[in-house]
Amino acid sequence: MSNRYPAGFTDLLEAADGPVLDNGAGGRKHPKIVGLEYVPHPNNSVQADGLNLPFRDESFALVLSQAVLEHVTDPQRYVDEVFRVLRPGGTMWIEAAFLQPVHQAPWHFFNITPFGLAHLCQRFDVVAVEQFGSIVEQWEWIGREAGADEALTASERGAMRRMLAKVEAAMTPERRWNTASGVRLIGRKP
Repeated sequence: MSNRYPAGFTDLLEAADGPVLDNGAGGRKHPKIVGLEYVPHPNNSVQADGLNLPFRDESFALVLSQAVLEHVTDPQRYVDEVFRVLRPGGTMWIEAAFLQPVHQAPWHFFNITPFGLAHLCQRFDVVAVEQFGSIVEQWEWIGREAGADEALTASERGAMRRMLAKVEAAMTPERRWNTASGVRLIGRKP
């Protein structure tokens, strides 16, 4: 899995009028971004807990949180901290696990539906709620975790991918929502 910034986020980054926080940078580094991580990493600017951000109120014009929410013990408090450090009119980009298998055990506490993410972010003006991750990618990840590489031949795994690709091609938007790997919410602080 790569640790690149999401394509749409980079557009917001270029337009940001003020400081930008990557809340859970995981080693990503960018000259325009304050990179915060819970664990030490030489590329990150700040080591701190996302539940107690060490910044003044209304410090940032843009905050990214990618693949962090499922790893915090209090998701509402985490979102409230992002809200606190974001300037009025500032933008938050948050992505979280929906139908992903356990990862980073034992520090994977919650997965979240699009409706749950919208509920946590109800203080924000919602710009977009989106899903990401194809059912083929989802199966490959779950299959690896379940031991499919050992239990099935390469030919059988290929056949499964082809069948799921056929299912995916016929999926309605609602079914894509209901089987997403992750969910994303982009919101603005009023």
